[in-house]
Formats: sequence, C-alpha cells, structure tokens
Amino acid sequence: MHAGGVRRDGESGATGTLIVWSRTPDADELNAWRQCLKADRILLPAAAASTAGLEKLGRQVELRFSFPFALETEYYPERFRARAWMNTRGLDFDSVTVQFKAYYAMSMFRDSIRHLLDHYHRDYLLEVLEHQIQGSPNPGLYPDMELAPRQRFTSRSGYIVRLEPNGPGGVVAVSPRMIR
Repeated sequence: MHAGGVRRDGESGATGTLIVWSRTPDADELNAWRQCLKADRILLPAAAASTAGLEKLGRQVELRFSFPFALETEYYPERFRARAWMNTRGLDFDSVTVQFKAYYAMSMFRDSIRHLLDHYHRDYLLEVLEHQIQGSPNPGLYPDMELAPRQRFTSRSGYIVRLEPNGPGGVVAVSPRMIR
C-alpha cells in the first residue's frame, strides 16, 4: 500500500488524516481510500498537485501538499534574470521548474569549473560547488539552497500548501516554512 495509516482524532468513527507519500495516485483512487478510511484530510506529495480531478475532491475533503519549492510570492531577483536569459534565446516557458534547475545547475558548474583548471579532482569540484551554492543567487526554485559534506540535498525546508487556482503559482501556504 502506498498510503500511510490514518490518524484518528477522538473516539471510534471519528474522522482522520490520510497521508500518501510514495507515488501520485489518481483522484478516483484517492477518493476510494478516503471513503474506506473515513478521512476528512489528505496529505499528498508536491508532485500530486498537478493530478487531474483534485479540484472536485478538494471540495469534499481538506487537501494539503508538502511543497519543497519556493513560493511564487517570494521575491528572487535571479528568477527574473533566468527568465530574461531564456527569453532572449527564444525558449518557451513550458516546464519552468526543469528549465530553472538546468539554468541553475549549469551556471553553478560554469562558475565552479573555473577553479579546476590546475587542480581537476572530483572532491575539489564538490568542495567548490558547496562554496558556490552557499553564496550564489538563487533563481527561486527552493528556499535557502546550500550543500555541505555528507549533505547532498540543496534544500531541506518547505511548506504545507493548499490548492488555490487563482493564487500565484496555483498554491497558497497554510504553514510557515519548516526546516528539517
């Protein structure tokens, strides 16, 4: 089963929370799980936010998503610069997250490789990348990006959000930023 147990509040028959973490089920499957487990709240991974049919389910139950990305309401000057760079080259904004990730990775690698001309070694490249990422402008993919020895995730924080079709980015934070 790809869903966590349901936490029940109060006595038997009370409603609870369904937590789904390992894959993105479709809306019909989520609704079946919800009815079977009598859950009034469903927590989903960020990838599930684009699942078709969630708007209808969201009117029946409280939907929340883990969201490791930066919110569209936060200001990142490098986001404007990345979009301007893509615009001047005639690139469409059809997959902005993938495009920002590629832009950021290549700009970090470009700036780091300059230090390796005389001392090319994998460990030194990682050390230089760690230093570059901590002091580099963030294009707004994730809040507070950094790397460290034995920490190979650039972002270790996120939000709990709900769908908001008219809001910026289609989501609105319902929690403050959480750091793990």
